[in-house]
Amino acid sequence: MVALYSFKRAVGTVAGSPVLLAGGVATAAIVAPQTVLSYVGNFGGAPLGGLSGVVASVLSVLTFFITPLVVAGTLGMAREALDEGRTSIDTFTGVARDRYVPLLLAFLLRVGLTVVLGLTAAVVGFLGLLALLFVVGASAEAGGSLSPGALLEGVGVVAFAILGLTLVVAALVFYVPIFFIQFFHVSVVTERAGAVEGFRRSYRAVRQNLLSSLGFSVLNIAVSVLPSVPLFAWVGLEVWERTQRGTLVQMTAETTTLLSTIEVLALTGVVVIAQVALVPVQHTFAAAFYGTASEPRESGADEGPTSDDGPVQAANTDTGTMP
Repeated sequence: MVALYSFKRAVGTVAGSPVLLAGGVATAAIVAPQTVLSYVGNFGGAPLGGLSGVVASVLSVLTFFITPLVVAGTLGMAREALDEGRTSIDTFTGVARDRYVPLLLAFLLRVGLTVVLGLTAAVVGFLGLLALLFVVGASAEAGGSLSPGALLEGVGVVAFAILGLTLVVAALVFYVPIFFIQFFHVSVVTERAGAVEGFRRSYRAVRQNLLSSLGFSVLNIAVSVLPSVPLFAWVGLEVWERTQRGTLVQMTAETTTLLSTIEVLALTGVVVIAQVALVPVQHTFAAAFYGTASEPRESGADEGPTSDDGPVQAANTDTGTMP
């Protein structure tokens, strides 16, 4: 309920302050070259050969260091628009300049944490594989007199259970910490928190609003995949048509080209346009929800719904947190 309320508020805020689209335009401009190279490499036959991968890697590094500027500026405008009903490009540039270094440090910390979590999840997967091999080996020795069919059936059930448990544990190890720190960037920008403190405040806000935060995550993921829908639909249609014509195997054997240059550019345009609208909505959604989840509601306030984790807390209206 709180997540849906925050999302509706975010959409209304962006609609009422179209200048917020500047953040989407900046994001689209940054990712457009990488998107083109990715689509060309994966679906257009990689006409640049290995050079496309090198260029994409260089652009990824540059994007990583530019992104905090755009995120900080967009969140700054979003917070101001939520609080005052209006914002400006001056807020974008001012907040981006002021919060760039702390946000960049926070992004670096998140990368480090992601690597550690990924390695830990890989260790869990490896241990699960060892357990699976042990069970198969032990069952083969114990069931030497059994028919192959009976042995396979018995081992298959246990193997499926071990595989399922391993995947669940590995996923929890990786995603649960990410779930709790998902608002670190909002805290760093809108509350002027340090890099480490941003993670702590995000953790506290999510811990105190678990169900609402889960609802936020589901909605946010749904919005995130929208720009990719045209790509999946287009590629899926192309694969289906070639399968029906019986040319998919021939195409795969002779060339990796699946889409023409025109189709790649058209897809890039669709994705970029979608990002222009959706990126500001996502940042405003995060700012609205985090403000509601992290600040205590004043007594007597009657705006907004009731949280499923207790009374909803009011959005942060202290503009003194912004430069």
